[in-house]
Amino acid sequence: MRAGSLNRRLHLQRPAEASDAEGFVTENWADLDVVWAHINPMGAREVFQAGQPEERITHQVTIRWRRDVTTKMRFLYRDTPSATDRIFLIHSMLDQDEGHRQLDCLCEEIVTALMGAT
Repeated sequence: MRAGSLNRRLHLQRPAEASDAEGFVTENWADLDVVWAHINPMGAREVFQAGQPEERITHQVTIRWRRDVTTKMRFLYRDTPSATDRIFLIHSMLDQDEGHRQLDCLCEEIVTALMGAT
């Protein structure tokens, strides 16, 4: 893996539960770390979820190897402060040569299309 190919800063996040004053529990996401990554789009398909069109795009996200990444986590990508956040749900991980140098994460980005947008 070439260090120069890791050209995106992603927030590695894990689920975190929080309860409000009335005791209702809500699921939030907490940053675990900020990592350098390479994002490689692999495919896309359009589905309808609750009557709304969604585009589901698969990506291979490559980071330096780490032991603590699980399929319950996600990556958050903020390109610029004014840009819309991109979220990559982690579906599986692969230690390519089992040498603990890089971790390839197969992720899904879900993009909700805006009705009437051009």
